[in-house]
Amino acid sequence: GVVVRASARSVRSAVSVATKRFIENVNLEAAAAAAAATSAAGAATLEEEEEAIATRGEEVIVNGLPKSVEELLISILGDPSKNETAPWTLRCKTLAAIRAICTDTDRVPPDHFQKLFSRLTGRILLQLTDRRSQVCKLGCLEIGAIVLSRKSDFLPFAAMFLTPLFSLAKITKKVIAEAASNLSFQIIKHVADGREGTIFSVIKASCGDRARTVRREGFRMVQATIKYHHNEGTLERG
Repeated sequence: GVVVRASARSVRSAVSVATKRFIENVNLEAAAAAAAATSAAGAATLEEEEEAIATRGEEVIVNGLPKSVEELLISILGDPSKNETAPWTLRCKTLAAIRAICTDTDRVPPDHFQKLFSRLTGRILLQLTDRRSQVCKLGCLEIGAIVLSRKSDFLPFAAMFLTPLFSLAKITKKVIAEAASNLSFQIIKHVADGREGTIFSVIKASCGDRARTVRREGFRMVQATIKYHHNEGTLERG
């Protein structure tokens, strides 16, 4: 593989730089190398990682340079079949980079968004179902921002996200359960269901799930959705 030396001091903003260059469609290899170097960081919090990167002076050797930011994002988020991922702090920054790319509706058209997001969906779900509450909570917030900016483009992915999100109701960690519930409601509220009723099918299935907590979450979503549309005056009259 290619061996690149990148100053650790420049790593702090590498993912955001890579994101900007991805959108502008220019050469990304240098930014990718710097961003990949953050995999060496193992601080307990995002703030501690930022401080460590800013003060560390050694050089980092990166092997196997990704060919594009898309490949970089995929490699950082991990392989769902192997359940292998990079350090959680780097994965959170990568999710923020994905949000920045996907919410730039002026320069990233719907077809480009759907192509990129379809490749990343499985790896993003790996983060949302991570047992570390920080990863799940931050991931849900980032995807929620994408849902708000891509309301008409998110339908193909809605069911794929809602099914595991409803299952997270079984998790005893309150932070994870609440983050998943909030994202589920964002999707149901803002993404219009198609004629096939894929979103409705997921809600219906959750209401009949064997797990009591999942059933309760399904009925709660039905109640919250009816209340929202009632307040907005958008309930359909049959």
